[in-house]
Amino acid sequence: MKYYHIISLTCILLVGVLVIIGCKEDEELNLVSYPDNFANIVITDVEDPASVVTINAVYDIDGTLLLDKEIPRNFSFRLHTPSPEEAQIKFSPYTENIPDELLNISLEKSSIPVGNTDVSVDVTLNEEEFLEMAKLNYEAEIYEFGLKAEVEGYRMGQAASIGKVVINKSAYLSTCFLDTEAPETFIRNYVDGQIVNAENITQRIKVALDRPAQQDVKILLDAVFSPVVGTEFLDDIIINNGENVIIPAGQTSVEFDWVLKHDFLCTNDEQEFYSITLLLGLESEDDKVVLDRRKKEMTLTVEKVVKNLEWTPSLHGYNAISSSGWSATITPEPTAGNGNGLVDGKENNGPTFWAPQSVTGVIDMQSNQSVSGIEFVYNTFMTEPNPIQKGYFKYIQFKVSTNGKDWVDLGNIDVEETDWKPNYRIYFKLLSPASARYLQFIVSPEAGKRLNLAIGELRIYKKE
Repeated sequence: MKYYHIISLTCILLVGVLVIIGCKEDEELNLVSYPDNFANIVITDVEDPASVVTINAVYDIDGTLLLDKEIPRNFSFRLHTPSPEEAQIKFSPYTENIPDELLNISLEKSSIPVGNTDVSVDVTLNEEEFLEMAKLNYEAEIYEFGLKAEVEGYRMGQAASIGKVVINKSAYLSTCFLDTEAPETFIRNYVDGQIVNAENITQRIKVALDRPAQQDVKILLDAVFSPVVGTEFLDDIIINNGENVIIPAGQTSVEFDWVLKHDFLCTNDEQEFYSITLLLGLESEDDKVVLDRRKKEMTLTVEKVVKNLEWTPSLHGYNAISSSGWSATITPEPTAGNGNGLVDGKENNGPTFWAPQSVTGVIDMQSNQSVSGIEFVYNTFMTEPNPIQKGYFKYIQFKVSTNGKDWVDLGNIDVEETDWKPNYRIYFKLLSPASARYLQFIVSPEAGKRLNLAIGELRIYKKE
């Protein structure tokens, strides 16, 4: 019996020891296995809170440095899990390429009580002074500012936490470009070896910078002709009256005249068409000035016409040449009257004819005359159709000849209704007198209409 008591007592003691050991091991295991805590800093007053926030800084057209987002200032220090002990935090400003004096933090020390995780700090950058400083650095640069935190607490890591704003500043570039509207075609009329009734080809040019340069910019403008012209004609180009074209430092544009003389158009008697490409270039000690590759050229077009003829409201100062003895033919033959009625000195006796196609008339003046003007007179006795509407032709061409075989084209004119005078007359003048015995005219109907031509007389004039 005594033996059983001893065994029971021994078992009870063993169980007690095991329980004590088990509790101690549990306590030690819990403490040892409590997870390592860590912390980070989150910027909260942005659309997507994060430890790193990026802002872009660019120069606007007047050289002011602008940010594409507002600078945040609310930073939150956060533990991953609540600490079983009070955590002590030391805060300090964080900067890269920014003077420390431009940054202010609202806390230098703080603590996080047991069971809590966060503490907030305001980080304020002196934005005005920063932008003023940064804009003077014309190179691309990266600026950083933020908050650095070191924490002491139970099983906290040793590395400091950083939350920061990264400002990517673009380089200051001043882009140079042509700011000129596309010009119209320059039409020049060639008669007897020269361009008549026209000033030199003149194009107003504007060259601009998208933002001011720090040094003067000298503007260059080369010209490329197609088809190619002789190099001697390049000397006929006058830019800005021969003075250098400069955009002064701090300014953004300059305007000037590009002038070309007509000599290149006078090497032959043929009708021609030229395109002239103007290519922009520059010189400057400011290496931040660059050309806009998309806007560095423009094209002028020049059409040379050979036309010794134009409409005129009157032939005042001209003398009609007597048509006595002259003859005229019309092809096709008129339905009424005959060609001679054009030069018989009478306005109201025809011919009148209709045709669905072009009509050609030839006047034989019997001897060479100095021709300077031409007049059509309509049959005024006709009331139907309206006399003005008798001139349905929209196109007229004149040629002259000394022998009736070799013709010199004086040119053609598209006739507008407003060209007809109220007394049923229309006038044309030659820009340079032509010596001729024969005058040929060709008239064509307006598209879709039948030609209704009722000419009472065709008169030829010489200049007084």
